[in-house]
Amino acid sequence: MKFEIKNFGLYGREQSTVSADFLNLVAIDYSCRKYNWEIKPHFHSHLYQFFFIESGSGTLIINEKLKKFSGQNLIIMPENNLHGFKFSDDIKGYTLSVSSAIIDKITINDKALLHEIRANARELNN
Repeated sequence: MKFEIKNFGLYGREQSTVSADFLNLVAIDYSCRKYNWEIKPHFHSHLYQFFFIESGSGTLIINEKLKKFSGQNLIIMPENNLHGFKFSDDIKGYTLSVSSAIIDKITINDKALLHEIRANARELNN
């Protein structure tokens, strides 16, 4: 797979940094329609993303591996993980983007929770 790897604050925006208090929630069908349901592989330096899939299907591209999904799913993407998507045009769900500073604050006294969040990416890479 050959592609240009970009570091985004939010996908499609040239700014690659986010503020320490950054939170963003967007409907997947709204944000992906303009990209014809394809989000090219990219990464976020200081941003975790939680993809809440209600219905529809797609393919997750993570570190050049393809993982198909359909129906209800939760995909957790920690910072600095190369990822992209090809969604069906009937996809329904939300993307919650959270700055790594907020994740650090939430997990400062619960290292097990932080481990679970990061373990998700390791599992997706297998």
